[in-house]
Amino acid sequence: MENRYLTLVTEDELYTVYGGRSEELAGLVELIGMGFGIVAKLIDKIRSAFKDAQKAPAQ
Repeated sequence: MENRYLTLVTEDELYTVYGGRSEELAGLVELIGMGFGIVAKLIDKIRSAFKDAQKAPAQ
């Protein structure tokens, strides 16, 4: 099995997590990656909702 890495890029920092050769660690790294992906999508949706709200005329 090849070595696996998870790289998380934020606006300010770059994180790399070594998954190792263990199946459990590699699976954990994949789950963490999926979690970060879900959180990133939620953040994008929230940002776009705020941008849309700012564009709407005040009532």
